Amino acid sequence: MPGLFSFTLTSITVIILKLFDFFAASVEEFMDEAKMDKTQTYPMGFTFSFPVKQTSLNSGELFEWTKGFSADGVKGQDVVALLNKAFLKRVCALLLF
Repeated sequence: MPGLFSFTLTSITVIILKLFDFFAASVEEFMDEAKMDKTQTYPMGFTFSFPVKQTSLNSGELFEWTKGFSADGVKGQDVVALLNKAFLKRVCALLLF
C-alpha cells in the first residue's frame, strides 16, 4: 500500500496554492508508486470538508475556513478549479467529482 500523507499543525495555516500543490504532490507520489500512466485522465472523488456554495456537481466556492485552517485568497474561489490547476501543473488531468 502506498504511503500515508499528512501535514503538521504548523502547516495548517498556509497559502492555498501550497495546500493544493501538496495534494497534487501526494497524488503524484501515489501514482508513481502504483506505476500509473500519468498521460491518462482519471476520475477522482474529492471531498472538501469546508462550507462551500456548490455551483455544479464539480465546482464550489469556499464560504469560510473552519477547523483551524486559514489560507488567504481562497474565500469565494472555486476550490475544484484550484485543485485541478495544481494537478495539471504537476501530475495529470484528473476528472474531479
